[in-house]
Amino acid sequence: MLSQRHSSSNFIHKIDSAEVIWMANKSSIKLIGSYLLGKQIGKGSFGKVKEGLCSETLQRVAIKIINKTRVKRSANGIQGVIQEIKLLKRLKHPNVITLIDVFCKVQAVDDEEQVGIFNWFSTIEDEPILWQMEDGTQEEHHVEVLKWYLVFEYCPCSLQTLIDQSSENLLATGQGQRFFQQLMQGVDYLHSQNIVHRDIKPGNMLITPDGVLKITDFGIAEQFSMYDMKPMRINNFAGTHQFLSPEITAGSLSFDGPKADVWACGITLYYMLTRRFPFDFDEELNLLSLYERIANGAFEMPAEFPADLQELMTQILHRDPKLRASVQDVLKHAWAQKPVLLTLKTLEPFLTYPVPPEEAAPSTPVSPLKMPVLPGQPAPKGKAAPPPRPVVPCITTLIPYLEELFMEEIEQTLATRGSLGTYGFVPASKSAPTSP
Repeated sequence: MLSQRHSSSNFIHKIDSAEVIWMANKSSIKLIGSYLLGKQIGKGSFGKVKEGLCSETLQRVAIKIINKTRVKRSANGIQGVIQEIKLLKRLKHPNVITLIDVFCKVQAVDDEEQVGIFNWFSTIEDEPILWQMEDGTQEEHHVEVLKWYLVFEYCPCSLQTLIDQSSENLLATGQGQRFFQQLMQGVDYLHSQNIVHRDIKPGNMLITPDGVLKITDFGIAEQFSMYDMKPMRINNFAGTHQFLSPEITAGSLSFDGPKADVWACGITLYYMLTRRFPFDFDEELNLLSLYERIANGAFEMPAEFPADLQELMTQILHRDPKLRASVQDVLKHAWAQKPVLLTLKTLEPFLTYPVPPEEAAPSTPVSPLKMPVLPGQPAPKGKAAPPPRPVVPCITTLIPYLEELFMEEIEQTLATRGSLGTYGFVPASKSAPTSP
């Protein structure tokens, strides 16, 4: 064996800082159809959720990515995903999450290196699809789905998150009432479509930027035939423990699906206004003990609830499903029909650059009784037009990807004009003269 002693000077060379080439970390740009993918904003059992932006409409979206390999580990997992996609594609209601588009990543069966993104349809794996090759030719290939990309309308948080971040972890009665009204309207629509959700809870409800509740997560929903006039009865166990109805915890082999949904809505309302469950685990986290308390049906009515709300809660959380209020009973109840007074709030703009402090005008308080004159609109006679509101930076994961995507345009603008201007454009008075 030969050994040789080396001096550090033989392989370490000093260089001047001017010789170092600094390269910024670039964000990897990925487009799914016309949608730009941002960073991860959520995670589930079978995949993750990323923020996205439609490059054609600039609509902000949430893209749920489902990995087929993970789904295969669950019994009937693939069938469940396909069923949920089909269900979501036909649901259209203001209080049900909107599925905008569905894509899938596929691999050619006869060539594993051939991978691409296509619009998903239910028979995509059953028949060959036309593949556009790089050289312009077209080939037909049978494919296997590797991932699904579900494009949803964007909602910044869940109802559970909103409750957790509210003052004292409670929602104001008026706010809770408003969300409950929307929840019941959404559930009423689902039942009219012969769908039982089976897992209603704050974590499965999303809130839009303008405060609209959206029911989501239909992974264990039960769908019945629209042509079957029989009652929608459920014959298997599913759901979240604290939201299960007494007939389920008592071990009933068949129960009324819509009435079980109503019970879960009542638990959600109770939780929104008190931040606790009417039926919860004991200190030992004994599941059987919890089920016994639910089956018994006795719970503590909060003293701070007004009389009409206590009456409604008693009707919703009735132990006997035959005597329990229906969705229509709840919607017609006096408490559920009370008008909700909300303060008018100005929504922050999206995807805009912040105005420098010296250029920003102070925002004008908005009266809840009078509609404000919006910037850019003509002011009423005798009144001056309001100054433009200061623009706030958006909270989004997409900025690095947008910068990378439009870097060439940005560099070209800087080279020709010397500045992007306050809003990304050079004011007309400062713009470079153009040749006729």
